[in-house]
Amino acid sequence: IKPLFTKNVRVHFSATPEEELQLAYSAPKRNFKRAVDRNRIKRLLREAVRLELPLCDVHPTGFGMFIYQGKALPQLQEVRLSVAHLLRKMATVPCSPDQGPKQGEE
Repeated sequence: IKPLFTKNVRVHFSATPEEELQLAYSAPKRNFKRAVDRNRIKRLLREAVRLELPLCDVHPTGFGMFIYQGKALPQLQEVRLSVAHLLRKMATVPCSPDQGPKQGEE
């Protein structure tokens, strides 16, 4: 798992060659006490990914979790710029090497 950062958004990403892109979104309760605010941030992150993913030249594959790190409620344009930058970085992350069979599997 590789962490990637921008000013207000962090993504933990694990690239896999055959998987579709699966994402999760989070806003910390420590910074945003009201659930309404946390839900809005997650909606903004989802919308930014929806708008920016088709514009990427190379689509990332794997699993990722976007975490908003800012202290104030963001605007869509601010989140969209961060997400676009992170999606470009995610597309360049090499796939994780196979670790071989897991313990208990043979």
